[in-house]
Amino acid sequence: MSRCNNDIMRKVLIWALDGGLATGVTGPVDVFTVVNAMAARRHGAQSRPALEWEIQSVSAQPIRTAAGVTIAPHARLDPEAQADVIFLPGLFIESVGPALWTELQRHRWLLPALRKQLERGAVLAANCTATLLLAEAGVLDGRMATTSWWLSGVFRQRYPAVDLRVDQAVTYDRGVFCSGASTAGLQLALRLAERFCGRSVASSAAKTLLLDGSNGSQAPYRSLALVEREGHGDALVQRAQRWIERRIGEPFQLGALAQALAVSERTVIRRFKAALAVTPGHLAQLMKVQEAKRLLEASEISWDAVCERVGYGDASSFRRLFKREVGLSPGAYQTRFAQKRARA
Repeated sequence: MSRCNNDIMRKVLIWALDGGLATGVTGPVDVFTVVNAMAARRHGAQSRPALEWEIQSVSAQPIRTAAGVTIAPHARLDPEAQADVIFLPGLFIESVGPALWTELQRHRWLLPALRKQLERGAVLAANCTATLLLAEAGVLDGRMATTSWWLSGVFRQRYPAVDLRVDQAVTYDRGVFCSGASTAGLQLALRLAERFCGRSVASSAAKTLLLDGSNGSQAPYRSLALVEREGHGDALVQRAQRWIERRIGEPFQLGALAQALAVSERTVIRRFKAALAVTPGHLAQLMKVQEAKRLLEASEISWDAVCERVGYGDASSFRRLFKREVGLSPGAYQTRFAQKRARA
């Protein structure tokens, strides 16, 4: 990582679009403000700020966030502007249905500018759903990237050339940063600070803001309940999903599912891969993991009892599956997320 040089000021352009969360814009700005304070403490109050930022909006009009709060920009969004970093805050999109693609189409005019900025040598940094704009622009093809965990299914289907690492909160690959869901934008801002100002300054800012300075993981936060699993429109797969959910406490049997649907096992697998990008068996495993998370959060239940409730006979095997999907052991997950009982 490059060290902070008080003679060089890095310029960050925040291309803010209507419809995002306010913290997507203000959160990174707060991080940059603290980073500048930490850098000044090291190099003297008279040194130039390490980072300069400018919030730009379409036609220089106030940005209206999803909550109705408006943010006054500094200038009109200029696709030709010279900058060290182009930062894209996420958009607030509540589903992976048609509204998602309609929103992306609205901003297609930005795609050539993103490609050109990267060619010029600017770093691109996108948070949350804005990573889809980078993917639409083609700049993620062949690169490692991440996105909001609940977008992983449609992301993989639409952009198969991208090396998606959805468990990671932040990724970097050849001039392109991506971050996961919403508040991962704060970690993204810290990674930018680390790149341009050094690890020590970024670490001091992270401690001041009570932020986890590590790369972090989205895996513990994934929830099937928040993913529109039936947005694909395949009625047979929808029936299969409900069939699996009703039998969450039983071992999964592909043959029994195919028989219930009156189709072949091969047809079930093919339709699942087309609609959800997973096999029926994998989805059944994910549902069992999701139910195990719910049980661990809600009570002091033992792991053996959890396995019995979700129809998994081999506790050791399910523990390995749980850790692979969640990124934490069952015990660590329960320690972090269990609802603590009030003491009398």
